[in-house]
Amino acid sequence: MYPNLSPEVHVYEPVGPDLVDYLARIARFNTRSQQPTRWALEVHGGPDFFERMCEERSGAVAIFSGRNRGRVQRIGAAIEAGFDVLADKPLIIRREDLPVLEAALNAANERGLIVFDMSGGRQEIIADLTRLMCHDPEVFGDPVAGTAINPGG
Repeated sequence: MYPNLSPEVHVYEPVGPDLVDYLARIARFNTRSQQPTRWALEVHGGPDFFERMCEERSGAVAIFSGRNRGRVQRIGAAIEAGFDVLADKPLIIRREDLPVLEAALNAANERGLIVFDMSGGRQEIIADLTRLMCHDPEVFGDPVAGTAINPGG
């Protein structure tokens, strides 16, 4: 857990085995013996999950994990709704989705939003060094409190 990151998470997903698996995984993180997390989930399940996410705007960042089917189209829609996007798998896996991804990246650039593919970040030395530097006050400084509208002050 990052000290200045809200533990409140809104989960938008259809009710089914993928949602159950995700909730069980988070429960394991929250109850592990070493460095447990404290994620507080608010689940919005149902067939209209994605439309509700875009309409309700419960946060500033949309995080995509799980299956890839329809992911790049949802990333584009999340950008259109004004979300920054983090994706925990490759953004696309099919060459024919490249134009859709390009349009989403262009839209993000025009709106000043971020689209980041986190799929390889856990094993990259740059990610490890960035994490260390962010926690070193001599390098990064002191964290600044932020709001939902102005993260990090």
